[in-house]
Amino acid sequence: MQDLHLLYTSRYDTLAQDTLRLNPDQVRYWWQVIEDRYCEVHRRYHTLEHLAFLLRKLEDETARLKGGILLTSQDLRDLQLAVFFHDLVYDPARQDNEEVSARIFESDFYADVQKVQFQRNAQLLEDKSVRRVARWIRETAGHKHDRLLADKDLVGSLFLDLDLSILALPDSEGYERYTKSVAFEYTYSVLSPDCFTLGRLNFLSSLLPEEPEEDPHRVDSTSTAPDLKSNKKASLQLFGPLHEDWESLAVANCEWERDKLKHEIRTMSALRRSRAKAELFYVQRVAPKISTMFQHPTTDTAALAIVAAGSVLVAGVSILFLMRKTVLNKQH
Repeated sequence: MQDLHLLYTSRYDTLAQDTLRLNPDQVRYWWQVIEDRYCEVHRRYHTLEHLAFLLRKLEDETARLKGGILLTSQDLRDLQLAVFFHDLVYDPARQDNEEVSARIFESDFYADVQKVQFQRNAQLLEDKSVRRVARWIRETAGHKHDRLLADKDLVGSLFLDLDLSILALPDSEGYERYTKSVAFEYTYSVLSPDCFTLGRLNFLSSLLPEEPEEDPHRVDSTSTAPDLKSNKKASLQLFGPLHEDWESLAVANCEWERDKLKHEIRTMSALRRSRAKAELFYVQRVAPKISTMFQHPTTDTAALAIVAAGSVLVAGVSILFLMRKTVLNKQH
């Protein structure tokens, strides 16, 4: 852990002090902002450790890509800025995390850089770089490479690859830790564990190719680690042209996680599954519409209204399920 701390603090200090030449108060202030945000109590994956992972991955990729895509010092600076700011705002209950993170970078942080530029009469961070870093941050909302590649922005495509590189982790235990960390973040205050399990399964199923029909006599093997040597053709299309070889690892990891979640759902009672489905329907379909009724959907009033409405819906479905079960029992 000490090595990780040294990694992200040393990279930040070099970036803020030496490259951008912020004054000591600004350096301390922005590090405090970053540290406070990434150490929020509801985070388990989107933490300072995530930053260290990306910074280390960036160094590995810089060395690997020599002779291919040439990363300039400006590119490396912009990539590091994107790493530090891309998850500055992270709350699973919000739908605008990337947008707000980008605004803080391009408005508040850049305002401090401009003050230094004015004082020193030096161009330390170009407007073009600010725009592209903010764009990269916004693109992490969907991790789609099409628009970046249409503008021949391979560096931006590289950043999106880095942000999702955890999915192609060759270490099965590390991938399992990642899945548990993400589950914690969503179930801390947003979803019930059962609802998260169902929603995560739907998400993974939408990424992966359709499965053949299950053999009812098949022995479940959910405890096995991901088959990282699988020869199945990758079809997630999560990564850009620089990292197409990561797809097969990501497929193996996601298939293992999907099978594990399916096993968990099979062990749920019918009532638990019904509650989870009702909650997921509410979260995906109803809550976003309620949010539009409020100017600031993340305010306490909106949050309370959303939670209250969701609780009523889930409770209602549960009561209907129990009534139906009682009627069927009487009939038999």
